[in-house]
Amino acid sequence: MSSILSISLRDAAAKAGSLPIYFDDAATVAQIQDYATGFLPHLDAAIDARILRATVTLNLTLPGGLKTAAVDDNRVREGVNLTYSESGVIYVQTYYVPSWSNAGFDGDAVLQSGVYDNVIQDLFHAVPAITGIQPTDEYGNVNTAFIDGKRAFRK
Repeated sequence: MSSILSISLRDAAAKAGSLPIYFDDAATVAQIQDYATGFLPHLDAAIDARILRATVTLNLTLPGGLKTAAVDDNRVREGVNLTYSESGVIYVQTYYVPSWSNAGFDGDAVLQSGVYDNVIQDLFHAVPAITGIQPTDEYGNVNTAFIDGKRAFRK
């Protein structure tokens, strides 16, 4: 696995694109920032799109006890859309969770109990009690309530 510098771009027609650049896991955030500080002006001069943001994805240590193989008869394109209301805005935040277990549905509605409810809760209010942080949308709006979850398919 690698750390990733992801550069988000937008063209004059408001179409978005991204450029991922991979680094060895040993690279630090400071080193990647130094690379970005030198690279982004060069990229900006070479493209017509606007650079919106640059983000870093770092690999974390996975906890023990996770599956060592995927369960058959489910694919990442078969998942669930979990939708939440947000504080101070009329919009909603929807997370597509790939490969949601087939046992986690009642028809096309997501079950809100057991291991399925753990994920639903962790995406808004349960996690801050543990870690002090909470998921938000890209503008910093906090998820405030679960609205619903529906079976979804993506390519």
